[in-house]
Amino acid sequence: MLVTLGDWNKGSQLHIRGLGFAHEPAPITSEEPFRGEGLTEAVRTALQDAGLTLEDLAWRLTDITGEHYKFKEANFAAGRLSSGKWEDVFDLWHPIEYLGEIGAAMVPALLAWGLHAGQKGYAPGIRALCHVGSDGADRAAWVTEFDAGGRR
Repeated sequence: MLVTLGDWNKGSQLHIRGLGFAHEPAPITSEEPFRGEGLTEAVRTALQDAGLTLEDLAWRLTDITGEHYKFKEANFAAGRLSSGKWEDVFDLWHPIEYLGEIGAAMVPALLAWGLHAGQKGYAPGIRALCHVGSDGADRAAWVTEFDAGGRR
């Protein structure tokens, strides 16, 4: 089974530590001023749910396609949620670059890439922020933590 309730004591796993959802009041087709409020709220909720801050994470996995709107939105969220002590490079991985626009299949793709990166040792750290959004108003974020077999 690929997705199940986790057990911190069994094999290498990718755990979802926190989850957040929100709606963007000014989606890409809107005439309203864009401030990235929806993604910021989704990320804030995921971080609170995980009991972590942005500085506790090492990297991001996202559905960003290369368009200006989504990069701007991601930067708004990161800027608003950073405490100002965030000096290291916060890697941004976007598999659309390799997979193309795959819609909702992006969520399991992000989870799979996070797990693989942890298992093969090329992840920048054990905790990642993942976020996705539709062209409409829906936004989601989650915090993952890789466990290499019972060691936290």
